Amino acid sequence: MKRIGSLAVTVFTIFGPGFGLLAMPGTAHAQVFPADAEWVTLLCEGAPMTDLYADENGANAERDIVGDVAAPAGMRSADASFLYMRVRLDQDPAPGGALRPFSWGLEIDLDGNLTTYEILILVDGIGGGSGNVTLYRNTTTTLPNDPNDPADSPAVATYSFTTHARSIVAAGSSYGGDPDHFLEFAVPWSDLVPLGLDRDTKIFVWAASSSTSASLNGDFACHDGMTGDPDLDDIVSDPTTGDPVVDTDGDGFTDAEELEGGSDPNDPNSVPSSRLEGGGGCAVGGDGALGFALASLVAALAIRRRRGR
Repeated sequence: MKRIGSLAVTVFTIFGPGFGLLAMPGTAHAQVFPADAEWVTLLCEGAPMTDLYADENGANAERDIVGDVAAPAGMRSADASFLYMRVRLDQDPAPGGALRPFSWGLEIDLDGNLTTYEILILVDGIGGGSGNVTLYRNTTTTLPNDPNDPADSPAVATYSFTTHARSIVAAGSSYGGDPDHFLEFAVPWSDLVPLGLDRDTKIFVWAASSSTSASLNGDFACHDGMTGDPDLDDIVSDPTTGDPVVDTDGDGFTDAEELEGGSDPNDPNSVPSSRLEGGGGCAVGGDGALGFALASLVAALAIRRRRGR
């Protein structure tokens, strides 16, 4: 990747998280969104975050989180100013640039208690207009172990959808026979750090769609909606960090890789064991569903690429 002023350009990518061969980033008023090769996959049980097609009754089309090990459902990226998140949806959540009247986002755990979450980030089209990206704190639990536990009101910060988010076609997957879309959104570290989320903070995440402006209650990644309503501690991601490339101890493994592999990101003599030794993953199905052998290969190649940066 080359950076020319504030513009990031990917010249050539052989094998990125979305298997794209050439990616040009989109620009927004506040930031330049990462190119395909800069997104790093979120994991569930050692394998890429996935979700079945049309598994949640009443959360279809643009509300349907989709993905398999070759085309993950959730990813993140970062730079010095922003945390970027990406979810894969069955259809465009913002046709013609106008958000549909739903929401999509992440709940984030900071304290290791996986029956609660501390931060909610939502792309919200429910309020009308052009839509917003909204940042919430959650300090009071009224519905324990339930992703529908409402976040604190009012929001900590609100950003315009037109400057802090975008919807683009997701190359490499077409659940339901039509192009899938990435919903990408950016939140500044300057607003996240006061809430306890820094670039090297250990976190767990939940990704989902929703019909509310203060919680998640729709289709969840890493959960088969046909099995009933999810509990937070049953569908949580593997431990990771917001910034997927920070390497605190300088041992060649990112903090995220170390947390995911069970080693200490602050100790250069502690390194993660190979992901090829095991791991389960989220439910895999739909178009392009692959076996665990491919999941392991994808993870290994991703590690090799990121270590070579």
